[in-house]
Amino acid sequence: MLHPRVTALLRSPRPESEWHAGELETAMMLAERPALVRRAVARRLSPAWIDWRARLRAGTTFRRMHPGGRGYFGWPAAARASTGRAALRLRGRLIAAELVAALQTARR
Repeated sequence: MLHPRVTALLRSPRPESEWHAGELETAMMLAERPALVRRAVARRLSPAWIDWRARLRAGTTFRRMHPGGRGYFGWPAAARASTGRAALRLRGRLIAAELVAALQTARR
């Protein structure tokens, strides 16, 4: 999800803080299942810049991680379907490259 080439597609000024229901996930949903995105709600959500990695290591639950319990991390309002389509294409290529490399290594 957070490969540097993927996060470079984001509008977010803090791509390292993007995660659950942030810009990237919202963008992918807009690209693939836009009817499932409550756009009016997403547009009103302020950025949630949370160090979710550190909080997960500390054992914090998702519910307690975000102030107010909204459960998103990042900037969902920045999401665009075009970003989601580009990210999905790129992620597909990255996954395929990893699989090919693993298969080539396994053959040796």
